[in-house]
Amino acid sequence: MIGIKSGMVMQRGPENVCDITIQAAALPPFAVYRGAAEGNASIEPAAEGAYRLRGIPTGGPYTVTLGDSVFESVYVGDVWILAGQSNMEGLGHMTAEDYHFTPREDVRALYLSNEWAPAKEALHDLGDAHFKIHGLLGGCHKPVAISVGPGLSFGLTMQAYTGVPQGLICCAHGATNLAYHWDPDALPQGPDRSLYAAMVRRVEENGSHVRGMFWYQGCSDAEDQLCEAYTENMKQFVAACRRDMGEHLPIVQVQIGRTVSRPNADYRRWWDIIQERQRRMDEEIERLLTVSAITKELDDAIHLDSPSQAALGREAAEAMYCLVFGTDRRGCLPPPQLEAYWLETDALTGLARLKIRYRNLHGRLTAEGRPHGFSVLDATPGNLPQLVFKVTLEGDTAVLHLAVPEAALHGLALYYGYGPDPYCNITDAAGRSIPAMGPIVL
Repeated sequence: MIGIKSGMVMQRGPENVCDITIQAAALPPFAVYRGAAEGNASIEPAAEGAYRLRGIPTGGPYTVTLGDSVFESVYVGDVWILAGQSNMEGLGHMTAEDYHFTPREDVRALYLSNEWAPAKEALHDLGDAHFKIHGLLGGCHKPVAISVGPGLSFGLTMQAYTGVPQGLICCAHGATNLAYHWDPDALPQGPDRSLYAAMVRRVEENGSHVRGMFWYQGCSDAEDQLCEAYTENMKQFVAACRRDMGEHLPIVQVQIGRTVSRPNADYRRWWDIIQERQRRMDEEIERLLTVSAITKELDDAIHLDSPSQAALGREAAEAMYCLVFGTDRRGCLPPPQLEAYWLETDALTGLARLKIRYRNLHGRLTAEGRPHGFSVLDATPGNLPQLVFKVTLEGDTAVLHLAVPEAALHGLALYYGYGPDPYCNITDAAGRSIPAMGPIVL
């Protein structure tokens, strides 16, 4: 029987009861659940060889009997896909808080081993992976000391927001690009040969219904040609995900943050292209929001540290809550986004000021120390000296004080977070970063 497992979280439907699809040779003669509540669930044909199981209330744990099969420790709530590359896989260093974390029974993970258990680090241990694709791509056991990603924090925050059990389907694999490793056209190759197929199979084997996807990827597409095709590849990827795992699948993605020690001189431009295309992705794809990692700290040349991963997971959960449930009394807002920018002339000096306004802020823009991260440079290749001599923050607006008059800015480009290793420190009052951006030609 495919679609139900012991220990799983079943996706709830609109009536706050389970609504999943199972595959079986024949319709089981009865469906009974016992535990937090007791009763009979409905099971009915959905398609050839597929049946729809409904009626088990949100909560758990339950023991579910389908015909002669018994499934223990089953919950009903919301289920999320965790996918992408190494920062989603998790390579942050464990802290004392991480080591002392006590898992919750109602926040559970489908690990790469294809077994459900309470969620804790490491969510993604490639050495335990059931599907062979992870081994073919170089997967191996990693020390728990280097294993922290944003998925656990995301699940815990969603449980706090909704009050219902949460399930995390782990699918990420480090050093993978969107164009090849996550290519939806590889679906027919099966889960042992394709990361995309492995992700789809995990969803199918666990009821075929999920609430949404948390996606963190893009570093490996910061290459010649791949970066230029990133938007179209992402549009095709999302369309396939919605075809195969839910027509209206909401997606929260992470805009890549910082990296160091990249020797290719063109890498600066490629990295900026990926960031800018991710920033504008919601213009191309509906029901997608982007959270920024540009202010987060690193534990090595590219992987976020544990506090940053935890903060990112919380920010992604807030964005997902807005996508799925809307803003309400919890005060959730979408991530900060660029709203408008315009030039003015300082009446005293005759020099230009560039004003940049943001929306979706908790409180006002803020920075610890001198606000930093904006640049106005030659768009190609960016060799002019820095023209921004001061940044002041006025509510929802950053004011860039420039060392030249307005006329000298024609054809130059605005950046926030120029290149792969900028220093950026501007957030809203809740600590959420404004997004990296640029080039935006003035």
